[in-house]
Amino acid sequence: PRYGFRSDLYVHFFYRGLQLLKPGGVLGALTSASFLTNATKEHLRRELLRHDLRVVAPLGPELFDARVYPAITLVQKGEGDAGGSRGVGFLDLRRAGKQEILEPDLVERRSSWIEASEYRQAFGAVFFDPTAENRRIFRDLLTASDTEGSRPETERDHRLDPPPHDSRDRGGERAVGVRRFVRLGEVAPALDTGIHSGNVRERLFYRDPVPDRPLHRLLQGTQVVRYGVWWDNPEARYRYVDLGYRIDPERKGTGRGGRPSARREYWHFCGSVENHHVVERLLMRQTGDAPLVGYLYQGQEQLYTDNTLHTLLLSQRGRELGFSYLYLLALLNSGPLARIYRALAQEEGRMLAQVKTAVANHLPLPVPKGGDADELETLVGEIQGIHRFHGLPLPPTAVERVAILQRAIDRLVGSLYGL
Repeated sequence: PRYGFRSDLYVHFFYRGLQLLKPGGVLGALTSASFLTNATKEHLRRELLRHDLRVVAPLGPELFDARVYPAITLVQKGEGDAGGSRGVGFLDLRRAGKQEILEPDLVERRSSWIEASEYRQAFGAVFFDPTAENRRIFRDLLTASDTEGSRPETERDHRLDPPPHDSRDRGGERAVGVRRFVRLGEVAPALDTGIHSGNVRERLFYRDPVPDRPLHRLLQGTQVVRYGVWWDNPEARYRYVDLGYRIDPERKGTGRGGRPSARREYWHFCGSVENHHVVERLLMRQTGDAPLVGYLYQGQEQLYTDNTLHTLLLSQRGRELGFSYLYLLALLNSGPLARIYRALAQEEGRMLAQVKTAVANHLPLPVPKGGDADELETLVGEIQGIHRFHGLPLPPTAVERVAILQRAIDRLVGSLYGL
């Protein structure tokens, strides 16, 4: 607080270290790897790129006796605001053992080199892994619209904790070859509208009905499957919510594992409660490191979601461009979109609880053209028909048929993206 610094402590050490160094001096840091991708750390990434960023090396979680994803960073302080001109060595050590990391020629032998300008122009200046596919995805599908409207380099604020440079949602269409693309945020933005159960989870959510208590049906991540919703999933911990629960301002809540919470009771809706009442919508969650989207038609009944799910509502702009919920389902549940999502998020292999809305809303979607949307909608409709006919879980023969249909969807979507 003395220095007016609001970010994680290790970010302060980066800024302070670069302040103390003479031009040409080198700062080496072993920190959390969260700054490589986290949207709130974009200002730090751009500050490092203002100098000569030499090496970025994400490490695996097995190197320390804690569940942490670390990274090694080497940055040489530049002269003035000229910007880093040398190549950045991206050294992927996420699967390397302790002995391999100690090899003296590791950087020269294992680094993938990338121009600093590629990172500066990337979505959110994310430090992406420069594989051939990732570079192609950023170059052909993502970067052209990211820099529109960006502030000039000379206008950046270089205080210790500058406001983030926001390149996440510029709007507008662009073309790759003969195909037009538009971002998900313009067509059906991922909205954080779930119920945050705060520290009264066990008093707010219930697995079974409670006598003499009016409860509403609840959906959690485990109840949303690809292309549909499985409310009766036996793995669901909760299926009902007590929207009439009133917090007791004199009582402290309950934390994780039943431990007493340090805070008084609280819970809230993350967004507009009206989004839970929409008759037709998509629900997005994350499984592993890829998004998964289900379809919900609830009629007059109101199903509520917790905050592991995000709601997607088709916008008027999306309808005008010819998008439908079935077409969106085909795109967002496909293998090619999972690859693009991983390129944006750069968090391969991490079991994350929730999809990131900034990343999801930046996904490029091909504008329907000719009959390509019809074919994909037909395939999705057949999968949903199988779900309705057999119910969930599906029998083995139905699972095999759905897998065949999914491969057909992946091939068609892959051709739209050239992947």
